Amino acid sequence: RSSAASDVYKRQKYIRSAYLFIKHAHPLEAVPAEEVDFMKAECRFFIAYYNSMMAIAYGSVPIIREASESTSADDLMLKQEPFYNVIDWADQEMLEASKQLPATQTEDKKYGRVTSVGCLAMRARILLFAASDLVNGNPALANIKNIDGTPIFNSAHDPERWKRAVDACKLVIDEAEASGYHLHYEYLDNGDIDPFLSYQNAVMKRWNCLLYTSPSPRDMRRS
Repeated sequence: RSSAASDVYKRQKYIRSAYLFIKHAHPLEAVPAEEVDFMKAECRFFIAYYNSMMAIAYGSVPIIREASESTSADDLMLKQEPFYNVIDWADQEMLEASKQLPATQTEDKKYGRVTSVGCLAMRARILLFAASDLVNGNPALANIKNIDGTPIFNSAHDPERWKRAVDACKLVIDEAEASGYHLHYEYLDNGDIDPFLSYQNAVMKRWNCLLYTSPSPRDMRRS
């Protein structure tokens, strides 16, 4: 199997696993209903994420909306969807998933798990790509079509795509700041912000409160 085919297979496998979890997971004595709901919302995010990543990588892909229990070739051979169909579907799925996720994690063992802010940040990133000239009205892509003749990309530039991307970015910034996220700052001896060290240590210093990454429980206890 080629690396590209292997990549698609893995992402489809992840999507199927997420759907199966959503369908079958239920509360246990050690796992309360609220935690199960959070995990299901995380799965919903990952389903949208992997679908959108395949669209960004390959253009036209099927939208996997469920874990099929059928073994029929007709049921399993899903139709490819145009690029923006996938992006718009993933956009709405991530937005809905963000409403069911916590803005921050309060336990060390949960640090790194999906948060509502992280979900919104990825949504904004995807919409920014979808608005860019790489795909939004790119004349080099105008004649690329599915086997049934459906265009994969829009042939005309759509300025509304940029407005949606801007709105998504504004939403994640507002939600992040309201939840205690902020840019990482380093200061000079005179109290001014050191722009070089601030940028460097945003990715080099552990337990910083960089915007769009979850403030760690350890950092929040110190603040």
